[in-house]
Amino acid sequence: MKKFRSIVFPDPSNTKRSVRILHWVFNLVLLLIWCAGLTAMSLWFSGANYGPELYQSYFKYPLIFFLNFLPVVIIALLFFLIINRMWPAVLISAVLVLSPSVAEYFKVLYRGDPLMAYDFFLI
Repeated sequence: MKKFRSIVFPDPSNTKRSVRILHWVFNLVLLLIWCAGLTAMSLWFSGANYGPELYQSYFKYPLIFFLNFLPVVIIALLFFLIINRMWPAVLISAVLVLSPSVAEYFKVLYRGDPLMAYDFFLI
C-alpha cells in the first residue's frame, strides 16, 4: 500500500524516474476512464428522448463510441497538459461536453426539435 501511495502522491524532492512515469501513467489511465464515463453519460443525455434502443445502438459498433470518445479525450488531455492538474481538466471537460448534451435533451423534450449549430448563436 505504501508503494501505491508513493505512485499516486509522489514526493517531488526525492522521487525516482520510474515513480514519476508510473504517476503520469496512473493519471492518464484515470483520465481515460473519466472520459469513457463522460462519453457514455453524454450519449445517454443526447439520446434519452428517443428511447433506449438508440443508446444501446451506440455500443453495438465500437467505432461509434470511439468517435464520440475521441473529442472528449482531446479536450481533457488538452486542459490536463495546459493546467497540469487533474481536477480542472475533469471539470472543464465535463462542462464542455455535458452542456450541449443536456441542452439537446431539454430542447427535444420541450420543443421537439434537435439542437443545431445555429442555436448556439441564440445564447
